[in-house]
Amino acid sequence: MILNGSAYCFKRIDGKDLGFLEDMLYFALYVEEGQEAFSRDTIYSPELYKYIGDWNDEKDLGYIAIDVNTGVKIGAVWLRTFSSDNKGYGYISDDIPELSIAVIPQYRGKGAGTKLMKHLLSELPVGIGSISLSVNTSNPAKKLYERLGFKDVGIKEGTATMRYDRPEK
Repeated sequence: MILNGSAYCFKRIDGKDLGFLEDMLYFALYVEEGQEAFSRDTIYSPELYKYIGDWNDEKDLGYIAIDVNTGVKIGAVWLRTFSSDNKGYGYISDDIPELSIAVIPQYRGKGAGTKLMKHLLSELPVGIGSISLSVNTSNPAKKLYERLGFKDVGIKEGTATMRYDRPEK
């Protein structure tokens, strides 16, 4: 796959990728222009760390994009399933996994996020008919999600919960 003159490949996330997922979880935290960045330790709060902690290679699904010319991991997209007694920010129901995505800053705006999302959506297991996510309504990534078919199901205090339903074949 070629993006802006660079070739990328995808690797399925496994339990050995926890360190990189910690980086991605941090980069997934949206900071509005002019606002102070979050402390790196923020990701270790229980409400955030559950997005990557206790990764289960059999149950969880995600991919890392790698620049094949440099070997640099440039971003990741992943799904986690939460429950009504342990909801994520974009929780809709126990049977709808929640999506997280991040691209390292120097690769943003170059199509990597779109390619990661399209790859994940093309690899969804048969049993997953819908996925959800949470996004700040001022985050430019919201337009990407809309282009890919995500629809708002609720907006509260500047944060949208969005849902993607797999097209019928």
